[in-house]
Amino acid sequence: MDANAPNRLTELLASPRIGLLAVCVAVVLSLPSIPTGWYLDDLLHRAQFLEVGPMTDSSDMTHRMFDFLSGDPKDILAFKDLGVLPWWSEDELKIRFWRPLSSFTHVVDYTLSPASGVLMHAHNVAWLVGLVALIALLYRRLIAIPAIAGVSTLLYALDDAHGMPVAFLANRNAMVAASFGVLSLW
Repeated sequence: MDANAPNRLTELLASPRIGLLAVCVAVVLSLPSIPTGWYLDDLLHRAQFLEVGPMTDSSDMTHRMFDFLSGDPKDILAFKDLGVLPWWSEDELKIRFWRPLSSFTHVVDYTLSPASGVLMHAHNVAWLVGLVALIALLYRRLIAIPAIAGVSTLLYALDDAHGMPVAFLANRNAMVAASFGVLSLW
């Protein structure tokens, strides 16, 4: 074994290029998500955008995309009939999340390519790329030992917790929020 190998590894981990390596690792690990299409809430959002089923109003999706249940008994009954909600659900159930930035990214997706789940998933991967790059910058600024910052960046890129936000289009909001949170800390 080369006696200088630990020094070269430390130099690599301390290098500013480690952020690029971490981004590449994150992209390679997220590539299997690109052809997965739509599932779960993605299908509900798709129905809203394409005005299918009881979702017949796609206006103002930037503000309404994560308004899943409005509390209208007629809508709740329609969801019960579809099997989306169990029969015992509250007749005036409201489920609403305010996510204007994430909603806007989905509006862009459905405006540019409403039939392409591949492009939508590639958009999620792009958010992951930005997030890992921001993490690399943040760690280099906050962690005094550059090699430790590099290891931390690589571990962040390898974290399996990114799988759900990348593969699940409706969960893009996690990467959007994390990106702006990391940016504000940086």
